[in-house]
Amino acid sequence: MATHDELHQQLEALRAELQEMRSTLAPAAPRTSVLSRRTLLRAAPVAAVGTAIAALSAGPAAAAVGNPVLLGENNTATGATTSIAGGSDSAVAVLVTGGLTTDSLTSGISDDDGLEVNSTGSGPVLRAHSVENRLAAEFIAITPPANAASGHDAVHVWAQAPGKGVIVEVVDKILYNLDPQSVPILLTGEGLVVSAESGTGVDATVTDGTGVSTTATGNGHALAAVSTSATTSSDAVTIDYAGTSRALYAQSHNAANINGTVTGVNEGHGIGVWGEQRNTTGAGFGVVGVGGTLGRGARFSGGAAAAQMLPSTAATHPTTGKAGDFFVDSVVRLWFCQKASTASTAAVWKQLA
Repeated sequence: MATHDELHQQLEALRAELQEMRSTLAPAAPRTSVLSRRTLLRAAPVAAVGTAIAALSAGPAAAAVGNPVLLGENNTATGATTSIAGGSDSAVAVLVTGGLTTDSLTSGISDDDGLEVNSTGSGPVLRAHSVENRLAAEFIAITPPANAASGHDAVHVWAQAPGKGVIVEVVDKILYNLDPQSVPILLTGEGLVVSAESGTGVDATVTDGTGVSTTATGNGHALAAVSTSATTSSDAVTIDYAGTSRALYAQSHNAANINGTVTGVNEGHGIGVWGEQRNTTGAGFGVVGVGGTLGRGARFSGGAAAAQMLPSTAATHPTTGKAGDFFVDSVVRLWFCQKASTASTAAVWKQLA
């Protein structure tokens, strides 16, 4: 390949030859005169060499307003906006394969999907980084006034099994002050924070599987529910169960754990733990306590009394009963069932007090 100096010498020689050919033309010839084929062939290298010289001497050019977009170059519109529109609403205006880097991204508002990102690789479809105290990502559902009754979902996550819909990971970070005498600071975060002025903060619906699954691997809470209003009459946590098993099941696996698996603490004048059985067509239990081989089924204590058995409105004990039943009648006599009743015989009761 010729060097810059060699190309420059060739250009000067061609310029001199072009000047000589121009001097042979008639002075009165109009500028639109057509050069002969031979002359054009001889003049063509001038343009080619001139282009090569410009390419060698000029730096990378950026596309300005009104110029085409240059591939492999920095394109600057100097404050103007570049609009690219497809042939129709369904036509793709811009197709990017391999990745896209941008400081901001805005999608138009329409009845169709505002933004759709697909990935065929193994990495994430969308990755958002937060700087300082800024949000990594924010999704806002706008409800037009004419459609205020319907509302819009802010984020809809659809995952194909066995994948998970949403995975939230928060890494605790220890910050050491430059002062060696200072105590290191442990910064902890929260995996998921949901705020709703009214309605439901998190709504999970599944056909088979688990609606919400949380796991705490360290010294943290797997699930925390807090109600801060002192005047609310709503329950902090409600469970509506239509099956035939348990509405709430809690199990502690640590053999050294002596605390309550389920603990109810009431700082007012209410009840710590309430158990109620409402079925009127069959026998049931409001509260069941089962102790192990060396344990006890229940333990009660209280400043006023360890336990209280409310008197019945019946004048005496019932004719039916199970062995071990206690019963207090309307005149506050305490009865103990020594023998259970059968279909043909009444139960055997003994008055204790």
